[in-house]
Amino acid sequence: HIAVILLAAIVFLLVLHHNILGLSDVLKSEDSDPSRLVPQNIDSPPDAPRKVHEEGPGKEVAVVIPAVEDRLGGLIAAINSISSNTEANVVFYILTTNDTKEHIRSWIDNTDLKRVKYKLVTFDARVLDGKVRVDSGAEPVKPLTFARFYLPDLVPGLKNTIYLDDDVIVQGDIQDLYDTPIQTGHAAAFSEDCDSVTSKSLLRGAGNQYNYIGFLDYKKERIRKLGMKANTCSFNPGVFVANLTEWRRQNITKQLEKWMELDVVEELYSKTLAGSITSPPLLIVFYKRHSIACRF
Repeated sequence: HIAVILLAAIVFLLVLHHNILGLSDVLKSEDSDPSRLVPQNIDSPPDAPRKVHEEGPGKEVAVVIPAVEDRLGGLIAAINSISSNTEANVVFYILTTNDTKEHIRSWIDNTDLKRVKYKLVTFDARVLDGKVRVDSGAEPVKPLTFARFYLPDLVPGLKNTIYLDDDVIVQGDIQDLYDTPIQTGHAAAFSEDCDSVTSKSLLRGAGNQYNYIGFLDYKKERIRKLGMKANTCSFNPGVFVANLTEWRRQNITKQLEKWMELDVVEELYSKTLAGSITSPPLLIVFYKRHSIACRF
């Protein structure tokens, strides 16, 4: 019996050894198969969240422009010059008076302007009562000329904007103008008229070169007391970039109105006023307190 048991044990060990060797060969074969070392793609379940890259329109480039009724052709030309030279998301805020708003809306909808984004903004000319001096024999002052003084009230939802007169033709990308850096504490950036470094390639018809003495009467004591040098370069009031947050903080509108009212009483503007009637109060309020828009 002992011999039989030993024989059975030997047979069992031989079978076990054979099975172990077979299993080892299988494992070696699997480890040597390179396809098993490459991770396989696993499809996400149908309800797995996915990251979606949403592309919307670019940041709004706000452009405020007046629509004087007898210069609507200029308005069309100005807006066309802007929209045809940029891919920016431009929104035009077109300033009108209450009397002409519906007429201008109807006129715009029948021109190429209907393809651009625009909003009509009514300017109440009554805010100018007692603030504008009209000399005898002079042409009547157009109220929209002074609308630029009231930008924060006209476009209260904006932090920054470009202001353009309706006789300006833009020959470059308006985005570059909008991106003009404005120094801390400054409410606007203007292009100085006699700055020889300033590029004239972007704008055409925006004004000539002047000094302060061309706009203000330096014989008046109130003007002399301001300490402004008469030969200081003026700037172009028909094109500028405004930081409306800073404009509101400094109450620029109230400062401009102060000098308008003083001129009515004291006639502070130059008798040979060169250029826009809006320039004198702007030149006083922004004297050495504006940034330079070198990209004009």
